[in-house]
Amino acid sequence: MDTRMPSLHGPEVCRQMRQEYYGKRAAIIGMSNNEDFATRENWTKAGSDGFFLKDIELEDLDGLILAALEKYHY
Repeated sequence: MDTRMPSLHGPEVCRQMRQEYYGKRAAIIGMSNNEDFATRENWTKAGSDGFFLKDIELEDLDGLILAALEKYHY
C-alpha cells in the first residue's frame, strides 16, 4: 500500500484495517518514495508488517512479502 493516496494516506488505511476482523490477519506492507524515519515509523505504528522504498529490488520485495504472509498463513 502506498503512503500517499488520493483520500486517506496508507498508514491511516492500515490502522483502520487493523481494527476490523478481516484486517487483523491481512498482510499489509507499506511503500513510499520518502526515506525519512517518520514515514517508516508511521507505518510501524499503524500496524504494517513491513515497509520498503519504491526503488526496492524484486528479490528483496519477495522476501518481505513472504515473511508477512508466513506471519498469518503458516
